[in-house]
Amino acid sequence: MRGTFIFRLFGSRATAIYFLSVWIIAIFSSIWWLTPTEDDGYYVHQIFSFIDFSTIGLFYIETFLKTFIGFPGYPAVQGSFFVLWDALGLPINLYTYKAFQILMMVLLMGFTVRLVIELTEDQYQGSKDPDWVRTTAWARTSFLLVVLGISPFFMDTLFMRPEPTGLLSIVLAFLAFRRCNQIGPLTAFWSAITGFFLGAAAIMHPTFIVAGGLVGLFVIGFFLKRRQYLHAALGSVFALAPIAAAVSWFLANGSFAVNTIVNHFTQRAPQFGGAVQKVSFMIAEPFANPTMASLFFAVPFSVLAILVLLVIGFLIWRIFQPVMPHKWRHGATAIGPVTAVDIFFLGALLNFLLDSSGRIQILTVLGFAAALALATSLRSPISSEETRSVQT
Repeated sequence: MRGTFIFRLFGSRATAIYFLSVWIIAIFSSIWWLTPTEDDGYYVHQIFSFIDFSTIGLFYIETFLKTFIGFPGYPAVQGSFFVLWDALGLPINLYTYKAFQILMMVLLMGFTVRLVIELTEDQYQGSKDPDWVRTTAWARTSFLLVVLGISPFFMDTLFMRPEPTGLLSIVLAFLAFRRCNQIGPLTAFWSAITGFFLGAAAIMHPTFIVAGGLVGLFVIGFFLKRRQYLHAALGSVFALAPIAAAVSWFLANGSFAVNTIVNHFTQRAPQFGGAVQKVSFMIAEPFANPTMASLFFAVPFSVLAILVLLVIGFLIWRIFQPVMPHKWRHGATAIGPVTAVDIFFLGALLNFLLDSSGRIQILTVLGFAAALALATSLRSPISSEETRSVQT
């Protein structure tokens, strides 16, 4: 009964809206309390390079130089946004330079909430208890918003970084993919949209190559299993379109551009397992050096470790649930088959295990993927429909 009470409390629509409002306030207020980082300066340079020269580069004193050490997706999209911003006569200063980042974060949170609600409706399709389904959807939303706030996701996404834009592309791909299940004349259209957003995520940051790539394979396998070969082809072609555009950017600038990006990745990948070592170190650091600073960084990394273990456990439960005794199949968690959201988590986890540097950006994506996978696995302990069946 206590679990039911907690679920009902979190399952209030007002509670979910409150947590979402706190997120929105934190995102906008970061303009005043968040100190700019080197990444902010790097991408501000690229904003002005796109406005003045319609290309990606940096200013060295008074000399403009093209840069090829990163993927062009995020600078191109953000640069295009500020070209329009500048055309409207809006200023670019200390209070407005994060306008695009703020927009991406707000859209990410909003569409993620929509995704959780839609996935909940799908998982409980045919239920005779709409109040229970609605409560489950809002509880999952509240849980997701709370967990994201104490995971590594919050540590780096308010700075000017490509991860929120990449995550937004993944979420939009999930929403489009869901509509591929709906029979109708627009199914082929949604398969193309799914592929495009997966491809767009891949050119934002290398983090999304593995995670988004596994989702792409899952989507293609879904279409092939249903013998929807046209949809599989459309999804693949539209996924490759943004990637082809990014490759063309490097090739158009000659061998120097290609060698620069290759050397950059070679230097940052001397060994595997660096991310695992960093997380382990940050969790253990307060025991060796008990300071407030070490404890502050240990908490989100500990939350990440717990999230990963829980999601892995629930995934194993899902795999073996169909062969379990019937009385064990209706627990409070891990209902339904493995979904595209779960595949994204596995891809983010694989990327984490392979990464050599242990950069925060790797962990923000994994934290988001783990929180989303866990939230969409939660289930209300008992519904009024089940209560009536027990009483009768």
